[in-house]
Amino acid sequence: MWSKDFDGWNDYQKIIQGAHHEVYFQERDMWWCSVGANIGHEQDGHHEQYVRSVLILRGFSQQSFWGVPISTKLKPANPYYLAFDIPSGQFSALISQMRLLDAKRLIRRLYTMPQIVFSEIQLAIIRVVVKPRKINGLSVEGPRIPKE
Repeated sequence: MWSKDFDGWNDYQKIIQGAHHEVYFQERDMWWCSVGANIGHEQDGHHEQYVRSVLILRGFSQQSFWGVPISTKLKPANPYYLAFDIPSGQFSALISQMRLLDAKRLIRRLYTMPQIVFSEIQLAIIRVVVKPRKINGLSVEGPRIPKE
């Protein structure tokens, strides 16, 4: 069985928490982000800083944002792996792994995503979160997304 370095991550979290680290981020930015050693099927970071590339989906303040982990793995049959292309290659936005993150976790900005690609990811997240369903026999539709 593979073992995760939770003790190492705990030590590194203390360093992150104690650092006076100001970064300026905006929606559509991709950053190296210390996401950590996580539980079960949650996406882990790698290397000594426990990093993974993350897309900033929505900023809430100068200190926090919703981040979507990015992977180089493509899984076309999985609706939670949204493939996209940028000049450096093909990637997947792991939309089921979206979470609130603190800006102290951000290490280095990698890229600012084109608006059209970012909008596709936003719409995919809306479709996952607001899935059409029935409640008490009534059909509840997702948001009406205008076609361009």
